[in-house]
Amino acid sequence: MSYIRDKTNISYSILSGAISGSFSSIAFQPFEFIKTKLQQPEFVQNSRLTPNNRNIKLIIRSTLLDSNNQISFLNLRKFWIGLTPSLLRAIPGAAFYFASVDYLKNTSMLSHSDFGGPNQMLHSLLIGVLSRSIADVVTHPLNLVKTRYESENFKYKSILSAFKSILRQEGVHGLFKGLMPTLVRDISYSGTYYPLYTKTKLIVKQSEYFSKDQESAYFAICALISSTLTCALTQPPDVIRSYMQLSCKDEKSFLKTATEIYSKNGFKGFFAGFLPRSTRKILMSVFSWTLYEKLTSRSNK
Repeated sequence: MSYIRDKTNISYSILSGAISGSFSSIAFQPFEFIKTKLQQPEFVQNSRLTPNNRNIKLIIRSTLLDSNNQISFLNLRKFWIGLTPSLLRAIPGAAFYFASVDYLKNTSMLSHSDFGGPNQMLHSLLIGVLSRSIADVVTHPLNLVKTRYESENFKYKSILSAFKSILRQEGVHGLFKGLMPTLVRDISYSGTYYPLYTKTKLIVKQSEYFSKDQESAYFAICALISSTLTCALTQPPDVIRSYMQLSCKDEKSFLKTATEIYSKNGFKGFFAGFLPRSTRKILMSVFSWTLYEKLTSRSNK
């Protein structure tokens, strides 16, 4: 029975990851598009934007303007540029991540209890780091293509042609450009977020104000608090990742890219795109973790 229940839990985890991944990609893609525009080092196709002249309002306006400099709401679809690679990356990535979380937290080595324990924070950190690292490596090539689509500096005809072009011009390692800052960002995020989330959830559940009838609201609050704190911590490596992925001419290391960002924009350069990214991450976390908790709790009944 335990084996069947574990398989059911993982199935629900995969389902919640697939649903949250697809919904989040479609609903919140405009935030990702704007964030990339705020972070990219140069603009090849959009003459209205420059590295020294861009903000959220200007990005939205320049995206909506047509060739006659008139606002055209037909251009709203541009905010979903990169949606296809985003979906192809997010759906299996989120499904794999939540399945990994569910599997790892039930292993004997990383036995994890929602009711606390002396090793709870350590186990939560290891689960978050391992799950996110594996998902990142597997889906990174699609992450690269998604970012380049959003920048509009690369005119790939399709995802397949993008892979062929990258392999031809940059080699196999080109598909994993920006992997180091991606891992630093997501390991930091998951390694901080998941322990914070489980600890916050434990505190809330033990509170006298906790009510089973309002369980979903409490899960959402836990996700909101955890996501807000971790977004600020992981913003600098996200900016470095964008710089590295959008450069196909120069091969720059993590440290050299960070130095270049600082020399051009100062400390504030590491927080470019923070508002759209944090908004998107918070909304995604609230939705995905609330869904995950509801589905997995149902499987345990």
